[in-house]
Amino acid sequence: MAENNQIRINVDYVYDERSQEIIKLNKYGFPSSDSTLIINENDNFNSYNNIADIKLTYTDNSPGHFIENALKLSGKWASETSSITGTNKVQEKL
Repeated sequence: MAENNQIRINVDYVYDERSQEIIKLNKYGFPSSDSTLIINENDNFNSYNNIADIKLTYTDNSPGHFIENALKLSGKWASETSSITGTNKVQEKL
């Protein structure tokens, strides 16, 4: 490649992971009887976010002319998982 030409590649990537745990104990009393309903729940939630940016640049700064071409790619994707355990059980994956 000539000394007046240049190729640059810039890559940015972000990975963000978030977790949350909630513990619940619900007690329900019934006015018509002495019985109590107890529901125990453990909620777990995880979120995963990804962001990527890529830029490829070609520059030609030869005497008498200047050319700069750039190609940019960007992407975002995410996934989430959730589970509820305890008295009742629920699982989700998005």
